[in-house]
Amino acid sequence: MNPHQPLETIRKIETLLGISLQAVPTDLKRPLRAVAVTKKDTPKYLLDPKGEKLIGLNLADLGLTDTQWKEVLPLLVPDDLQALSLCDNQITEFRAEWGFQNLEWLNLYDNPLSFPPEEIVAGGHKAILNYLKELGKGDVVVYEAKLLILGEAGAGKTTLARKLKDTDAPMPEVEETTTGIEVNRWLTQQPGKPDFTAHLWDFGGQVIYHSTHQFFLSKRSLYVLVLDGRLEEDPHYWLKVQDLLGEESPVIILLNKKGEARESLAFHELQGLYPNLVKPHEVFSLKDEPDALDSFRQKVLGQIRDLPHIRKNEKVPRIWAEVRTRLETIAQTKDYIPLEQYREICEEVGLKEPERQDFLSDFLHSLGVILHFSKEPGLKKMVILQPTWATNAVYKILDHTREPEQMPGHLTQADLNRIWSDPRYRDATDELVTLMEKFELCYPLPGKRGEYIFPQLLSQDKPAYSWSKADQLQYHYVYGFMPKGIVTRLIVRLQRYIQHQDTVWRRGAVFAYVGAEAEVIEDYQERRIEIKTTGTNRKDFLSIITHEINGINSAFDFDERTKVSELIPCNCSGCNAEENPYFFTKEVLQNAKAKGVETLQCQKSFGNIPIGGLFENVFPPGPMRDRPDESKKEKTWHQTYIEVHGNIGNLNLDQRSLSSYVPPMQRLVEAQWEAQLITKDDYDELMDILEDIKETEKPNDRQKKRWKRWLGKAADAGRKFVGKRIEKGADTAVGEGVKEWVEGGGLDSMMNLLG
Repeated sequence: MNPHQPLETIRKIETLLGISLQAVPTDLKRPLRAVAVTKKDTPKYLLDPKGEKLIGLNLADLGLTDTQWKEVLPLLVPDDLQALSLCDNQITEFRAEWGFQNLEWLNLYDNPLSFPPEEIVAGGHKAILNYLKELGKGDVVVYEAKLLILGEAGAGKTTLARKLKDTDAPMPEVEETTTGIEVNRWLTQQPGKPDFTAHLWDFGGQVIYHSTHQFFLSKRSLYVLVLDGRLEEDPHYWLKVQDLLGEESPVIILLNKKGEARESLAFHELQGLYPNLVKPHEVFSLKDEPDALDSFRQKVLGQIRDLPHIRKNEKVPRIWAEVRTRLETIAQTKDYIPLEQYREICEEVGLKEPERQDFLSDFLHSLGVILHFSKEPGLKKMVILQPTWATNAVYKILDHTREPEQMPGHLTQADLNRIWSDPRYRDATDELVTLMEKFELCYPLPGKRGEYIFPQLLSQDKPAYSWSKADQLQYHYVYGFMPKGIVTRLIVRLQRYIQHQDTVWRRGAVFAYVGAEAEVIEDYQERRIEIKTTGTNRKDFLSIITHEINGINSAFDFDERTKVSELIPCNCSGCNAEENPYFFTKEVLQNAKAKGVETLQCQKSFGNIPIGGLFENVFPPGPMRDRPDESKKEKTWHQTYIEVHGNIGNLNLDQRSLSSYVPPMQRLVEAQWEAQLITKDDYDELMDILEDIKETEKPNDRQKKRWKRWLGKAADAGRKFVGKRIEKGADTAVGEGVKEWVEGGGLDSMMNLLG
């Protein structure tokens, strides 16, 4: 190859985009990573050691459009490129016929991508590369979509699901009601259009199910909200749930007339709040108006065919479609298969490498076609072909009739065996328990083998207990819309800090930690979670709790209408003496601090309160080396975890504060990799993020969002690390456990891992 050709390519790219590309030295320890790491306003390139090939290109944060990328693409030599970063641009479709066969690094974060599918992009650069390579071997269009039917019990959801498939289907019996979720396939045919399949998800409307429905609502789907025409039902609950989890998916409202029914709905007002509503809303009787029903069916079909992935004839690798077809055939007679059988099916169609098989199972899992928790020890050897088999097993627990002598929310293995006595479930009880732990629906009772606590089934009444208000620290979360089940999931996450099971109830719990206690109570009517901590380590404990709540909140797509506000108490002398102090909104404090404002006024004492002191009052200080009185002390793993992981959700995310966390975070990530709690891909990605943080002087909002997402992932792995590596006593006030852990070499092992 002409040695001047790569430099000629660089000049053409510079001219085309009006930029100057910076060369990355080839003698660095990891030059490919260096070219892939994003630094604002510094596009760069990397040549091979001989200077004959362009092997790395970083065009991040240039506002690149699809048109510009398509102009750059022909200038590149397909077989040469090994690293490519296009993050923080305006690319909507990332396509290349040659499939990027030799790429090792690919960064597409923070682009408004519609292709590859977001389920692929979420898997990281290796998942994207694998997808593109599989497409290059053959593709096929799969015409299918998900139709989710929501509404209260008795509204007519099951009737609609049946009559969409067959307008002559009989009405359900009066006593019939959907338990959990029912899923059916609706095969549709229209002249001049390809056949396609709609998967009808009929969700039970009973309140007990609401907190678990969130696991199965999805994007890129069509929703129908059925309202009972006899009742003055408030549609906002379901519309907000859909808005949080289904994002911009279209929603059709059906007002099902029953007898003397209302015929109006404040639809224009609703559409102003929920722009994804399909107008107009429909009002007719599912029972008595067949012509209106037929018209409604056509409307539903039209909306399904207009979903972006259907309209654009989105393709999937042909070999993936073949595996999926075989799995669907088996699913007609089996609810689940062992992982070995799944691998055999893949091998039969030519998908031989385990890594390629795993990418496919992850993709099908993200779509909700199967359930396969490939990284969960108790579940990875089971491929669930019928997701409703798993969900309805969960609902059997929620629906079960409690024995008179049975404590609420307390189930033994014998109870579970009785509830799951159906032949479909009785041979998989261990896996089902693990699944419910994965969904954060239960936790094992410490010291009681085969006994479990299900927080959602506990009493709603707050138990009697003593609580010291001396020096208590408060912190509140207030929700514009509060999804159900946040505190019950939090209880499962913080189970290791529960010292007395009789201080746990459906709406709250008391937790214990080394030198601290915490009371967490949910007020669903006020859409509020109140946290109180006491003790010498109350700030550290508050950081652990807020990190877990932030992790739960991150699963929801909160917007300005539904957003979560975090409230920090005033620390003036007057408020310190009150049980109900004035609270500042954390977002307001951060914005004021960013604009150089040093104080804000307390609305009770009307004194001017230093902003820095408000943060210091509730959050622990930064890294240990910033504390003069402790700078020479040896740092334990647990201290490092508190300082770094516990504070991630509370950082202002400015570069100066974050960069000081990079060295200990790097050690933490190394330790997690050594403990096999994160994958090699995640390890590489996290290390790149940390380098990115070090190099970036003025991060933009998209970079901050990406950093927070990945640092949160590291924190979650760190939480599991603590759970695995530290005796329970080291995380509670049980001093004997701490002693056992240290004397048993646990502390030395942690220090060795941290270097």
